[in-house]
Amino acid sequence: MTMNSLDIKKSSPLYEYWESDQNLQAEQERLSKRNPGNPLSILFEEEPYKWEILYQSAVQEISKSGFDSIFSLQILLDMLNKNERDKVLEYLERSQIFDINIIKKIDLVNNTERKANPIRFIKILCAIFSNPYNIRIKGKSKYIYEFTARLCVNIRTFFS
Repeated sequence: MTMNSLDIKKSSPLYEYWESDQNLQAEQERLSKRNPGNPLSILFEEEPYKWEILYQSAVQEISKSGFDSIFSLQILLDMLNKNERDKVLEYLERSQIFDINIIKKIDLVNNTERKANPIRFIKILCAIFSNPYNIRIKGKSKYIYEFTARLCVNIRTFFS
């Protein structure tokens, strides 16, 4: 893992959750970061692993000048309460993952700037099942992609 990918991992509002025992207290702390006024935040609430994959993928793409992912990141950040959203953007800027121009662009992007990208969709789908960011799911897997994600981490751990 390069320093940049570690910084991206740490920028996530779920970083501490993945590093925790993922017990009831950690779960409550995770849920406190959600924006209850956004109906899309059900993804953050019900499927944190999928939210995390989407978040890390979007940040990786944007950091590599993939500005098409700014709209995706904006949607994900809108699932967080304002305080958490601001913390994430501050960390991304402070750790030099994004410069101030990208931060401003995140605040300005709107639905009309969205471009469909089937290749990106396939990459995200593969990432959800293969867990390239080695996210440790400690609770019971509810979805098949959580099972395959856990299996991929175990296989990589075994061979490393």
